[in-house]
Amino acid sequence: MKLKPFVFISFLLLTSLACQALSTLAGPSLVGRWEGEYEGDSVALIFYDDGTMTGIFNEDAQNGTYSTDTSTSPAELDIIFDGQDGGMVVTIFEFVDNDTIRMENSSPGDSRPTSFSDFILLHREK
Repeated sequence: MKLKPFVFISFLLLTSLACQALSTLAGPSLVGRWEGEYEGDSVALIFYDDGTMTGIFNEDAQNGTYSTDTSTSPAELDIIFDGQDGGMVVTIFEFVDNDTIRMENSSPGDSRPTSFSDFILLHREK
């Protein structure tokens, strides 16, 4: 009878460790609010888990959708902004750490960059 609590606690510990390992294998998530500055302008990108996003550039917000391909190196990010001023941005990004991403600057209509030369560092807002 005294073995049951030990087995239960062991099961909980192993389950917790397995979840942590799977989370690490999947890598960090882009979902969340990321903030940075580029050439003196404030930039915030908010990625939602349903594939929608909001870009805020000097307090001017623009909504859109996004998709990623993390099987490439660097990872690819496609953003389609809503509205007549919108357009599709194809760019690259990489995680510096779980709370910092490096994203190559790109404008609608540009071809996808292949390396980082004019990038912005964005930090996850906690």
